[in-house]
Amino acid sequence: MGYAYALGIVDALKASPLKFRLGRFYAISAENACSSEGAFDLEAFEEVWQYGTDEEKLMPWEQDGVGPQCPIVGIRDNHKGVKYGRIHFPDHLDPKDYMNSHIIVSYFWLFSHLKIGNPGHVKPR
Repeated sequence: MGYAYALGIVDALKASPLKFRLGRFYAISAENACSSEGAFDLEAFEEVWQYGTDEEKLMPWEQDGVGPQCPIVGIRDNHKGVKYGRIHFPDHLDPKDYMNSHIIVSYFWLFSHLKIGNPGHVKPR
């Protein structure tokens, strides 16, 4: 539900007369992100990164079963030099399973694995 709520908050900020500047958008385990066709403007942000399991590479029991993963509309797997993309669980990290792939504690690798300068690195404010 967090991804759907975030989209609503972004819409409200964009419609505000205060003209908020949108910074970085980090979508962690975004549930059914591909189902909101055309609802997300990647170019409105400095960066957009989606983190989660790889629905094309992993077996169903290794994937997030709570929030089924699919790409945010218009996003693609990470490429060096771009400001948005998908970042999947590193191959050497566990647990990757139906439940643990969804809980936030399983995403601490965002801060230890993704080094400065790498696509998807969470930058401090």
